[in-house]
Amino acid sequence: VDLKGIYKNSKNLPTKDMGYGYCITTHKSQGSSYSVAFVNTVNIFSYKQIKLSILAEQGKFPGPKDIYEIDNFIKRLLYVAYSRAKQRAYGLL
Repeated sequence: VDLKGIYKNSKNLPTKDMGYGYCITTHKSQGSSYSVAFVNTVNIFSYKQIKLSILAEQGKFPGPKDIYEIDNFIKRLLYVAYSRAKQRAYGLL
């Protein structure tokens, strides 16, 4: 991804383009640490809607326990994703 057009007059111009070869899932990142982490929080938060849709397709009505478990899972994913960074973490909101 070429960010030069976005950061024309910025002092924070990235020195290297990002590549998709450096992307991994939150689950796979567990136990590892990285200097910088980019977290797609949009994707993590979409889990709740996807899970609720799956339950609806199965004819199941999610109760308070189901909602709690989904929300707790999202919190754990966010914690793992952001805690992998040694120096900086960036989130896509």
